[in-house]
Amino acid sequence: MTIKKMLAISMSIIILVSLSFLGAADTMAVWESSYKDENSAVEIIPPRNDNIKYIVFMPVKNGLHLDSEVADSADLDSFVAVGYTGLLDEITFPDEYTISLENTTITKPVTAIAAISAAQYKTLPLYMDGTLYEGGEEAHFRNNLYVKKIVIPAMVTEIASTIFSGCTELNTVIFNYSDTPINVGIMAFANCDKLTTVTQNGRVVSGEQTGLT
Repeated sequence: MTIKKMLAISMSIIILVSLSFLGAADTMAVWESSYKDENSAVEIIPPRNDNIKYIVFMPVKNGLHLDSEVADSADLDSFVAVGYTGLLDEITFPDEYTISLENTTITKPVTAIAAISAAQYKTLPLYMDGTLYEGGEEAHFRNNLYVKKIVIPAMVTEIASTIFSGCTELNTVIFNYSDTPINVGIMAFANCDKLTTVTQNGRVVSGEQTGLT
């Protein structure tokens, strides 16, 4: 083998090694960036709450339901969650809810989770996915066969009796922290046979025979 050929081969090997090193360095940089992003204390993209679009809400003022559609923000002071039409296995109730009117949007806190009658589903102004709920069909929380996890927000202070009873797949209930105690109605979680995890996060939860324990 001539000296020229040996030099040519040596140069080729050096170039290949250099390119491999650069590629490895780029890969390590990507891994390092990914690792830093995944372990960062700052959550860049907040988790989506897709199930909110399937929750039915009732506007209330001074604790009373409205008999006609909302016209402006003066019509109501809060919302009550009254039903769920989805098939997702987690319900994370929002701290506040927004509805869209013709010329504006209205955002108010969600302060209670309660049930309404079959007749009220047909007569009261209810809202789902930010607009008027016109289905007229009952959408009770109780006896749901899909929900496994429920998250109660800080703004909710009242959970009605028997509201989640018969949710046979429910295994986890989480209360978000709040200085304000929450009252849970009698048998609210009755016959939830798989319910084994109840996380209060320091919140005072009151009520008797709730089914939580």
